[in-house]
Amino acid sequence: MDFIKNLESLFPITVYAAIILFIVKELFEFVKKTSGERRRIQAIKEILSEELERNLWAHKVLERTVKDSIELLEEFDNPEFGINITSTGEVRFWQNGGEDSGAESSHPLPEVKQERYDSIVLELAQLDKALFNSTRSAYDSIKELAHVRKSLIETLTETSKYNGESEDLWRGFLGYAEDELRDIYKSMNDFYTSIKGKPLTKHRLR
Repeated sequence: MDFIKNLESLFPITVYAAIILFIVKELFEFVKKTSGERRRIQAIKEILSEELERNLWAHKVLERTVKDSIELLEEFDNPEFGINITSTGEVRFWQNGGEDSGAESSHPLPEVKQERYDSIVLELAQLDKALFNSTRSAYDSIKELAHVRKSLIETLTETSKYNGESEDLWRGFLGYAEDELRDIYKSMNDFYTSIKGKPLTKHRLR
């Protein structure tokens, strides 16, 4: 009691009240900030997982394209492959097993997306360094996915694979793409699983 009386004689009770209010306010602001950061990080994880699901569709189409091309080369003597760009700018891959083969098909090659990642990468670096580092690793693979798509288009466009003269180059590209796509999916799936708690199997078309 004497100790409290001595303190009261040194400082008015209003000073202690002000100190207590300041501490309570700082604690409240800290909790509010921490909760806000956690919500923001969770929102970023959702944004990135959705973009991964969109890129999974691009990956699946490229994987199917490579697989079908390899099979066509094995089944027919002089299959043809090519790229068409429509009036709207859509890039389409086509293949043909040859005259009367019945093995003719065409499909679009979806673009690889990373706009959402680009829009939040700086904020993510400030909020969560560990998540930022693992995100960078995953998106390095997505950049490689875009490179595989670009290389496929350039290989067919620049070599004019219509007369069989560039078959070795095309086969070489297909072997490279098959290996790369396998590694790319593993990296995408590892990151997706780390933030969603389940494998990356569901894709989005848009």
